[in-house]
Amino acid sequence: MSYYLLELGPKEQQRIRVQPLLEAGFRLEDAIKFDQRFSDQSFRWPWEKNEAYRDDEIKFAEMWLNNSVITEILLNYYYCASSNYYSLVWLLGSIKRGVSFWNEAVKFVVYGDVNNDGISNYDSLLRPNADVLDPILPNPATIYAIRQGLPKDWIERINPLGEDGILAEWERNIIDDLDVLPPFTLIGLLKRPLESVV
Repeated sequence: MSYYLLELGPKEQQRIRVQPLLEAGFRLEDAIKFDQRFSDQSFRWPWEKNEAYRDDEIKFAEMWLNNSVITEILLNYYYCASSNYYSLVWLLGSIKRGVSFWNEAVKFVVYGDVNNDGISNYDSLLRPNADVLDPILPNPATIYAIRQGLPKDWIERINPLGEDGILAEWERNIIDDLDVLPPFTLIGLLKRPLESVV
């Protein structure tokens, strides 16, 4: 009996929790690593069940496995940002058992836009342009170039333009003119340092 409680119980619970992650294509080692980090009840209200991961939690797991540091920074940010509200609700004694602090924070990590660049945190870490996006500090030149539909190699080339956090008019003009320049000029522009262009 004690063997079941100490060994089989937690193992079976973990198996149930990670099963949706495995069905979503996660490797077993990655699913267990994620579960070991986030199955702790301290992420949830005392009465919340620690159930199988689903929906937003699976997207959250993808983000965490891709970049655990940024994902945990986002999680901590949203926990802190919403803690005042939940503390007030808790103190007033009107908390509904259907409200989950964990689920709300995970939802904000996935769908939120912490840097206000118009691209969700999830897309900033996992979508095709994730390697040119910064999920914490937005680069307005990169965002503008993505919205203009420029190829990724061009976006990488113009990335230094918006590092100051401001998209100046002359920077916008360079990005706008990239697709209308003659091919030989464009190739030259992309090969030269940007300082020689401006």
